[in-house]
Amino acid sequence: MDEKGLFTKEQEEQLDAWMKFNNPILEAIDGPAISLIDNQGLERAIASIRETKPELWAIYVQVRDMIFAAIPDPA
Repeated sequence: MDEKGLFTKEQEEQLDAWMKFNNPILEAIDGPAISLIDNQGLERAIASIRETKPELWAIYVQVRDMIFAAIPDPA
């Protein structure tokens, strides 16, 4: 599982599929925006947590995965 930021690539794609906008411009950029924010901005903010508090990161990963498992498939 590729993790950079708070979400895996698959979870970023799931968020993109779940979030729908009526505006075609917003809909076109929401996937890249999610990825950019997560992989650049959030990655910097949480890098030290993963390194200094791995036990907290492990708990976060478990909770995150449970939440994403509960999100219904938009298809």
